[in-house]
Amino acid sequence: MRDLPRASYLAIGFAMNAMLGTAYAWSVFKKPLVTGFGATSLTAMLPFALGLAMFSVGMVFAGRLVDRHGPRKVAILGGLLVGSGYALSSLMDNTPWPMITLTLTYGVVVGLGLGFAYNPPIPTAVRWFPVRKGLASGVVVMGFGLSALFTAPLADFLIGRYGVADTFLVLGLVFGRDVLRVMAGAPERFDATLDLLQEAELIEEAPHAPGAPAPPGRQYRFAQALVQEVVYQNLLITRRAEAHDRAGQAYETLCGGEPQRLEDVEALGHHWSLGADRRRGARYLVAAGDRARAVYANEDAARNYERALRTLQEAGALDEQCAVRERLGDLLAPLGRRAEAIEHYEAVRARCAQAKDRRSQARLHRKLGGLHWDAGARDRALECFQAGLGLLEGGGDDVERAHLYQEMGRLAFRGGDNQRAIEWAERALALTEALLDDGTDPVMRRDAAAVVAHACNTIGVALARTERSEEAVGHIERSVDVAQAHGMLQAACRGYANLGVLYSKLDAGRAIDTCLRGLEVAKKIGDLGFQSRLYANLAVAYCTLTNRCDEQGIGAARTAIDLDRQLGQLDHLAVPLIVLGQIYQCHGEPGQALSHYQEALAIAEEVGEPQLLFPCYDGLATLYLEMGDETQAEMYMLKAQQVCERAGLDPDSLVVLPFLD
Repeated sequence: MRDLPRASYLAIGFAMNAMLGTAYAWSVFKKPLVTGFGATSLTAMLPFALGLAMFSVGMVFAGRLVDRHGPRKVAILGGLLVGSGYALSSLMDNTPWPMITLTLTYGVVVGLGLGFAYNPPIPTAVRWFPVRKGLASGVVVMGFGLSALFTAPLADFLIGRYGVADTFLVLGLVFGRDVLRVMAGAPERFDATLDLLQEAELIEEAPHAPGAPAPPGRQYRFAQALVQEVVYQNLLITRRAEAHDRAGQAYETLCGGEPQRLEDVEALGHHWSLGADRRRGARYLVAAGDRARAVYANEDAARNYERALRTLQEAGALDEQCAVRERLGDLLAPLGRRAEAIEHYEAVRARCAQAKDRRSQARLHRKLGGLHWDAGARDRALECFQAGLGLLEGGGDDVERAHLYQEMGRLAFRGGDNQRAIEWAERALALTEALLDDGTDPVMRRDAAAVVAHACNTIGVALARTERSEEAVGHIERSVDVAQAHGMLQAACRGYANLGVLYSKLDAGRAIDTCLRGLEVAKKIGDLGFQSRLYANLAVAYCTLTNRCDEQGIGAARTAIDLDRQLGQLDHLAVPLIVLGQIYQCHGEPGQALSHYQEALAIAEEVGEPQLLFPCYDGLATLYLEMGDETQAEMYMLKAQQVCERAGLDPDSLVVLPFLD
């Protein structure tokens, strides 16, 4: 070492710190930790943050050790700590707590090692350059700061050297040979490069998943996912965007401009959204979401819509965001993500108000009203429906006005005003029935069919309350027929739920079959709200019409309760609570029955709906009578009677048909 020129000590110190400074490339590990180990953004950065803290601690101790034992031994100790820390960190996926393991091995061991190894080159350089101490220490420290800059160009050079490697990186973990060939740009070297990367065990041929459709051409994948992620993150942003553009162009070339497979549409959306033409990528992502939604792959649809929205936000495309936000609102509400749906609808409504688009504002008020209704906020729902009708005064969109009339009818029914409910629904039918046969505008025809299906349902349940059961069944059966004919399965689910209740008076088997058919449809479309309604109706059918109450009835009621709690669906939660209270009362378990009735009553009194209040008061009255508390029994009997008098309903209709929607 003494024979080396003194400038070499600067070079050695610079190189040491350049290698140590790779810690500042931690950001490339953040996403793999989030996706692969379930870390949050905060916990993914915790090992790095702790490492910096221990780095500072290590420098303090290293300074004293350098004075006592010299820089060489301290630097070796630091290198051993850093190396062993990285080695121990590689074991994180073999432990029950991978993020805790990583925080300790990287944050503590590597962090201390960085402090021990960082310190020795600085005093060494200063001693060899006593006249230019500042310059010497600056050159050595510069290596640490510039380390992250060395990593990206080095990766960029290595990838460019192999021609198609950057193509692999942007295509993701699994990629097709045909797309690679189109993108490669050097076809004469393509096969040789592909073989070289396979021999190096960087990539491998991807096996075909059993039962899945065979992909076109051979597929490849990275042997280690983290390799792809790390090198991809170190590509220069411009180089990365150019590669994504080439991938998008390659897919469009292979698809002839009209991709047929959902996987190709998603790939086009992915690549263009990360390339130069982000709006183009967003359009593909929306198309992928629409296709997924058409086959009721709702989680996939939501993922594509959300990515399209982020892409448009990055591109500053405000108007195009509205259509995506409304799609997300329509999709997220049935999935139980009501708060997010409301946020999207409100954003679109505000944008429409700025544009003075009254028809769109009315539509958004209607959708918001429906969500507030499900959450039990009846007054707020009414305000939304009235605001929508106010925007359409003096003409406008007849179909949207009919939608709002129907919602007002449904609100009247749930408030106990059956005649008013029928009047509102008939006004909705008057505006839309003629449009069912209109072949000029299929979108308007489908929208009109939605109004007809829901309005027939509302008329049917209101007729059932006035003891006109045969007419009621006819209207609701027509509702289901119209909904199914136009592919509106949510509207069909509402009809199935109500038919299950009405059939229970006539044919137990038919009632149960109808509920099961509706439940199958609700599961197919992923609508948790209707699943809850149908489970509650099944519980009633099993426990009143069969001997399968213990076996299936109680389980169905509990499932409905769990779904309503999960969804925050206070509008319906009282129903399965009442059902379970009735079941326990019949089974001679007054304590359990009382608990469920009381919880249901707290919700029903807040909502103020007669068909919820009456069974609570009636059930509590009979329960207290059985328990020998005549005072409480008489009080609840009186309340039950007053509910019927205020609503103008026959108590028998609420006993036999307690839950209609």
